[in-house]
Amino acid sequence: MPAAPASDVLTAKLQKLAMDRQKATLTNRLKVIQSNAASHLSSMSTFQEMNLPPHLLSGVFGMGFDKPSAIQAYALPRILAAPPQNLIAQAQSGSGKTAAFVLGMLYRVAVDDPPTTQALCVTPTRELAVQIVHSCLVPMAANIGGLRTRMGLAGETIERGRTVEAHIVVGTPGKTCEWLKKRMIDPKTVRVLVLDEADEMCNESSHRANSLLVRKAVGPQCQVLFFSATFPPAVLEYAEKMVGACDKILIASDEELVLDVIKQIWVDTEQYQGGKLKFLEDM
Repeated sequence: MPAAPASDVLTAKLQKLAMDRQKATLTNRLKVIQSNAASHLSSMSTFQEMNLPPHLLSGVFGMGFDKPSAIQAYALPRILAAPPQNLIAQAQSGSGKTAAFVLGMLYRVAVDDPPTTQALCVTPTRELAVQIVHSCLVPMAANIGGLRTRMGLAGETIERGRTVEAHIVVGTPGKTCEWLKKRMIDPKTVRVLVLDEADEMCNESSHRANSLLVRKAVGPQCQVLFFSATFPPAVLEYAEKMVGACDKILIASDEELVLDVIKQIWVDTEQYQGGKLKFLEDM
């Protein structure tokens, strides 16, 4: 196998330095609010402490994770707890939040045949759903024989009278609601529901109505995990009502929302002729 280009090696080293810095500093800035004050759950410093089955542990290590990031260290003990716990968690882009909830979904799934849908992940965009599946779910599940996944996106069709034959479905709100309404997914078999970019999913001007339909469909017995980089107070308040009793992991200050490894630029396109889409096209 040819050696990786020097630029790729340097990039990987810089990313690791940034993640190590984030793990060392963010842990002290996370605010954990427990629904049960008597709970003994805390954070864990290694994946081995979490008593993951071998096929999941090998999947985690196969993706290059050696130790949990700050959000993983606090979230995973709650996600994997028995009985299952609901969670609202705030985590920056690039902090490992996707791996945390994907690991939680895989942990709850029992591979059966024909497959029943046991985990739902709903995202606001097609692109994010594809990214979750190809960049995290597929590689992390590499050692799980018989596991079937499906993306619920616009254009995906299922024959009348048939059901979604997949253990895990990752999709957008509209298609997920359609499959639930038509009983192509049996909500009674769903053990865990994830809303990624939950601030967008719970926003009144965005996907709130469909998110609420999905939440009501799966019922109170389903574990619910909401993840987002930001939680404005009004959205957080509504999310708490949707989820019910849950632990919350929040970043203490908005100043800690950006990882140093990611360069972000804000551009006001309100006065730009054609608006945001035209600005992106011109770029």
